[in-house]
Amino acid sequence: MNTTSKPDIELVIDNFRKEVLLIILCFNNFRKDISYNIDLTYIALVITCNSDNYFQSFVNLTNFVCGSYLIHFIKDNEKFAKTRINYMETIFKENLPRLYDQFKHLGYTTNLFFYDWIPSLFCKYFKLKTINRLWDIYLIKKEIFVYE
Repeated sequence: MNTTSKPDIELVIDNFRKEVLLIILCFNNFRKDISYNIDLTYIALVITCNSDNYFQSFVNLTNFVCGSYLIHFIKDNEKFAKTRINYMETIFKENLPRLYDQFKHLGYTTNLFFYDWIPSLFCKYFKLKTINRLWDIYLIKKEIFVYE
């Protein structure tokens, strides 16, 4: 893949590799009930890019993940995820019926995009500037934003 087409989050990871690793290790030590999750790494990267130091990054990551619905995805809570996917499917069907029907016709399910977009809060697909804007809206509106 051409690096100019990659989201810039993948390009900045080399600059923050050590910091993100340290933050993840601290988080996993603090929350021993949560195993490593790639989505957590993406979230930690964005938070680290927007924080002044390690401690602030760790506190922000902990508050961001543990104080929201994301904790359930990070912990692989299947019952929680299934409820959210059903909700997303209902909204998808009501608001974009033609696209929903086309997805069904092609054999695509809501899981196809939901599990990639939502637990990482879109970190894998947008530039850092866009992610920051999306997260601003998310922090104001909370979980309902991801379904809008």
